[in-house]
Amino acid sequence: MDITYYILIPLYNVEKYIARCINSIFAQTYKNFKVVIVNDGSTDNSYVVCCELIKNDERFKIINQENKGALLAKGRALKEIENVPRDSDYVLFIDSDDYVVPEYLETIHKYLSSGSGYDILGFNYFREEHGKLKKKKVINQTRELSREEFLFDGGIRTLVCKAFRYPLFKNIALNPDIILRTSDDLYRLLPLIYESRKNLVITEMLYVYSLNENSLSKKKEFDLRRIDDYHTALLVERKYISELNLPDKYIRKVFAKYLAYVLLHIYLFWNHENREKLILLKNHTLYKESQKYTRIYSLLIKQDRLLYFLFDKGYYGLLPVSIKLLNMLNFLKITPRKL
Repeated sequence: MDITYYILIPLYNVEKYIARCINSIFAQTYKNFKVVIVNDGSTDNSYVVCCELIKNDERFKIINQENKGALLAKGRALKEIENVPRDSDYVLFIDSDDYVVPEYLETIHKYLSSGSGYDILGFNYFREEHGKLKKKKVINQTRELSREEFLFDGGIRTLVCKAFRYPLFKNIALNPDIILRTSDDLYRLLPLIYESRKNLVITEMLYVYSLNENSLSKKKEFDLRRIDDYHTALLVERKYISELNLPDKYIRKVFAKYLAYVLLHIYLFWNHENREKLILLKNHTLYKESQKYTRIYSLLIKQDRLLYFLFDKGYYGLLPVSIKLLNMLNFLKITPRKL
């Protein structure tokens, strides 16, 4: 079955990484693809480097726009191809500081070319840290998933590590005024899952997630606007859980996830300088809504329960000591913690 794969890449201040990303696409063993790159107002040499790399290849197109964020950059790339793909074609996203393995498209094509009509194909990835690749096997079995299953069991909840059949995008109208610093992928992903009917996840590792400390999504910084973005994503997630008539346990899982983001801010940023900001965080709608789901408390790991209790009860003076203790236990590997 003849399929063209449309690869969409938002580009922003990654001059150190973009050549690796583009060269990984040049190296693909499956050659029937087209690439749209949207330069989202880069202030470094990313655009120049990218133009030089792709200048002799008609499969690549680069578009310039003022900085609007990754969500709108991806929307601009989709706009560019809206009159081109056939219903049998697929759309893929790659972040410009990441890259893919040479068999990325060939492996995807192997599963999609049989005419099975999968709407979404999900796969595993590597994580690159300090020049070493670590396997991140979030999908443990190749199997078909309903949209309900894919919502919670489809692997990482981003646009990367997935191939989307183009017709999924036709019925989706997102708010053009939404600008998110984080959770932007989830904001676009959830409607696509809702539109899907037949999905497949595979165990192959095809994508390389690179640890770029300059990336907004990979920075650890205190910013209440991130909590606003999490709340926006939460509202969208609740909407689709409701429309799919999923049991209450799913909404509790969702609140557990977003409360974990709040707890991460408490864990990483509790100090006297941030005290007023963190108290504002306690009054944030996201935090208050999580309190309505009291059963969520039982979903937290023990050290998070301690932080939640101290923060919720206003025992702010005990938080620094407790966090130091948790860090010490972490260092001694007594209570492992994932951040």
